[in-house]
Amino acid sequence: MAGAAFEVTFDDAQIMAALDRVEASVAESGGLLAQLGQYGVSSTLRRFEIQAGPDGTPWAGLSPAYAMIKDAMEGGGKNILYAFGDFLQTASNNPWPI
Repeated sequence: MAGAAFEVTFDDAQIMAALDRVEASVAESGGLLAQLGQYGVSSTLRRFEIQAGPDGTPWAGLSPAYAMIKDAMEGGGKNILYAFGDFLQTASNNPWPI
């Protein structure tokens, strides 16, 4: 189709205003990103407590060999990825310094 052309124009003022509101919300200390980050931390900590994935599927148990190692560790316990609790105490939605 040689010579065929078309042009589309629209007023994006409403879209830009909405994006400005989203940007302002994210910039606030209690904004959307902070809330999402806190939810990520709390839901992850909860999964450690219940030993299940985000969909509620229980985590596989410890292998017999690893269970023996954990039994020998002071405070090792039976839970996956948990020995002394230090890892769980470091959970945060704040960026780590580089």
